[in-house]
Amino acid sequence: MPQLVFLAVAAGAAWLGSRWVKRELNRVGDRMRHPSAARSHDQGARLARDPATGVYRPEKVR
Repeated sequence: MPQLVFLAVAAGAAWLGSRWVKRELNRVGDRMRHPSAARSHDQGARLARDPATGVYRPEKVR
């Protein structure tokens, strides 16, 4: 009888674990499909070209 209880608990844990993994894979897939929605750190900084070096850098905020 204890083996049956252990088997039921293990099956329930496996089922819950598979649901969690599926949910995480969907979440990551959505972030990969729509990268602009995942970027919360982008504050719309513009790049300005340095005429002396030709290197693009973020504009200075005034």
